[in-house]
Amino acid sequence: MKSLLKYEKQLDEAKSWYLVVFTSFLLLSRMVCFVQLVSNRVNGLGYIAGAAAGGLLCLAELLVHYRRYLKKEYYLLAFFMVACLISSVIFRDYGISENLKALVWMGLQLLLFTSMIPGRDGDSVVCGRRGLKRMMNSLLVIHGAAVLISIGQFLVQSRYIVPDYNDTYDKRQGFFDERLFGIFTDPNYAAVASLLMIVFSLILIQLYKEKKGLKAWYTASAILHSIYIVLSGSRTAMVAFLVVIPVLGYFMWRNSRIDRGEKWHLSGVLAAVGIFAASFLYFNLSSYAFAGLADVTVHVRPYIGLCEYSPEEGISLEREDTGEDISNNRIAIWTSALSLWRDHPVTGLSPRNMVSYALRERPDSYIAKTGYQPHNGYVALLVGCGILGAAPIILLAGIFVFNLCKYLKRYKGKKIEYELLLGMASMMTVGISAVFLLEIFFTVTITITTVLFWFFSGVAFWHLGADRDS
Repeated sequence: MKSLLKYEKQLDEAKSWYLVVFTSFLLLSRMVCFVQLVSNRVNGLGYIAGAAAGGLLCLAELLVHYRRYLKKEYYLLAFFMVACLISSVIFRDYGISENLKALVWMGLQLLLFTSMIPGRDGDSVVCGRRGLKRMMNSLLVIHGAAVLISIGQFLVQSRYIVPDYNDTYDKRQGFFDERLFGIFTDPNYAAVASLLMIVFSLILIQLYKEKKGLKAWYTASAILHSIYIVLSGSRTAMVAFLVVIPVLGYFMWRNSRIDRGEKWHLSGVLAAVGIFAASFLYFNLSSYAFAGLADVTVHVRPYIGLCEYSPEEGISLEREDTGEDISNNRIAIWTSALSLWRDHPVTGLSPRNMVSYALRERPDSYIAKTGYQPHNGYVALLVGCGILGAAPIILLAGIFVFNLCKYLKRYKGKKIEYELLLGMASMMTVGISAVFLLEIFFTVTITITTVLFWFFSGVAFWHLGADRDS
C-alpha cells in the first residue's frame, strides 16, 4: 500500500512538471521568433515529444487511477470520442491524417489534462495548489515577457514581415493595420491568452494577499496584459473581458465581504456593474491615449538604431480591416459551414474534413471558395461530429451547470474556493472566445488556450463535487 501511494505521488509530480513544461512550450510556439529560432522542424518535434510523453502519462494514469474515470462525465467524453471516430471513418475518403491528429490531441487533453485536478494536502488527487501555482507563474513570466517586447514594438512603431512562415504565407510582426501583432503568430489568440493571464494574476493576488511584493508583481502583470488587449485590437478578447472580469469581480467581492462578516448581495452587483462600466470606458478611451503616447515615443527610433518615423497620418488604433462587415466575414463562414452540416446532420463531416468536403461536393459554397475553417468552436463541433458528437458535450455542459447550482446552494453565505473561481473564469474566457475563434474542439494544432480550457474544466468539476468520490 505504501509503495502504491509513493508511486501515485511520483506520477502526480511527473504530471505536474509535464504540465509546466508542455504548456510553456505551447505558449512559446505561438511566438514567431521562437519558431524561427528553433526551426519549424524542431518545433514540430516538440509537439511529437509532448504527445508521446503525454500518452505515456495517460497510460500510467489509467493503470493507477482508473477509478477516476468510472463516472458519467468521462463516459460522455468517451462517447464523444467514439462519435468523432465514426465520423472520421465514414468520411475517410476526404482525408484521414488530419482527423487522426485531431483525435490524438483531443484524447490526450480529455484523458490527461482533465485528470490533473488539484487536490488538497495529503490527497493523491494530483498536483495540488503548489503545482497549480507553479504552472500559472511559469506562464505569467513567459507571456508577460512576450507582451512587454510587443508593447515596446508599438511604442517605437516597429514592423516587419517574416516571409513564408512555416512554408505557408508571410507573417506580420510588430504594429500593422492598426493592430499590435507583436511577436505572436496571431493577435487574437495572444489577447485571449493575456486575458487568462489577468485571471491568473487576480487569483494569485488573493492567494498571496499577505505578501506585498508578490501582490505588486501580479498587479503590474494584470495591467500589462490589459494594455496588450487594447493594442491587439482583438474584439474577441474585449468581449470576453467584459463578461469574465465583472463576474470574477463579483465573486471576489462576495468572498471579501463574507470574510468581514458584511452583507454582499447588492454591493456585489454594484461592484460588477462598476467593473463592467469601467472596463467599457477603458476599451473605448485608452486606445486614444496609447496612440498619443506612441506619437511621442516613436521619436526615439534614431537613438536605438532605427530610421526616423514620419507617417503621413498620426498613429491610430482604429481598425479599418473589417470594412462594412462588423463580423469580419464570420457570419458568412458560419452560415456556409452550417449549410454543409445539413448534408449529414447526424454524423457531421468529420473533425477536419469540412473544407475538402466542400471543395468536392459543394464547390460553389463560401467555404469552398475561401478555404476558411469555421472560426467558431461550437460550429466546428456540430459540423465535425454532428448531433452524435455534440449531444454528449451538451449533456456535459448541463451536468456542469447542475453541479454549479448545487454548489452555490450548498455554500450559500460561505466563501467560494479561489481554485473554483479560477477554473470557472478560465473556462468562461476560452468558452466565450470560441464563439469567434476555432477553440476547444478540432483546432488546427493544439493550443495553449484549448489545453487550459480542458485542464481547468477538471479543476472546476472536482471543486463542484463531481470528482470528490475518486
